[in-house]
Amino acid sequence: MFTRLQWPRYQASSIVFYVALVFPLLVFFVILMVIASIDVSDRHLVTKSICGYEDEKHYLYNGLHHGEEPVPPVLHKRMRFVKHLHQIWNNHSVPKRWLPLKDRCQKLNSGYKYTLWTHKELDDLINDHYPWFLHMYKNYAKQDKGLDIVRYFVLYHHGGVFLDIDIDCREAFDNITRNLSSSDIILGAISPMGVTNNFLIAKPRHPFMWSVIHELANTNIWSFFSHTAVSENTGPELVWRSYLKYPCKTQVHVIPVKLHSE
Repeated sequence: MFTRLQWPRYQASSIVFYVALVFPLLVFFVILMVIASIDVSDRHLVTKSICGYEDEKHYLYNGLHHGEEPVPPVLHKRMRFVKHLHQIWNNHSVPKRWLPLKDRCQKLNSGYKYTLWTHKELDDLINDHYPWFLHMYKNYAKQDKGLDIVRYFVLYHHGGVFLDIDIDCREAFDNITRNLSSSDIILGAISPMGVTNNFLIAKPRHPFMWSVIHELANTNIWSFFSHTAVSENTGPELVWRSYLKYPCKTQVHVIPVKLHSE
């Protein structure tokens, strides 16, 4: 009446075949998970040892040693914000629709040195001072992100104000930095959460900007998996993630949206 169930018999050769097929894939994904959990960079993130506000200690510079000259400790608290406005464009021919914005920003901040960074100047900056990043810089450039990421190097190297070329100025930067002179970094909040990267103010050689560069360098490791991920991880998300990880948040002032943007 009932037929006995017959369990399928697998030959040893079949089992070996399936194990040989599946096992390498499992090993591959385990290796990926392990690597993803490790900081593969030899660059060290800043630590709480740089949070020396109360006892007036010097900041410790945990910099790179890829042919770059060591930078002496800097007491950023006693430094003033640099009066230098940085903007970036492909070349010196800024589109006419944005020239009034550029001119208005320069007029409002007449005491500021102005630099319009183009591909040539940015390439020279990376080549001359950060050659360890050159390979990643070229990879980002292939994905049209070269101009986006170099703003962090510009601010780290020179300090000052970075402003996207299509942003209008309604107030002098001195009015902002004067009231926030005890801060080292000034960021603009965005809604509903996070910070923008189209407007940044920083003192030169500051550990926070170095932490942004560190985060950027690590982000690019798996960029070949997703162009979208690279796009997201070079902009505001990168700065916001760096801010959340940064141990010395008293050095960074985040301006509410309503105070810096319409």
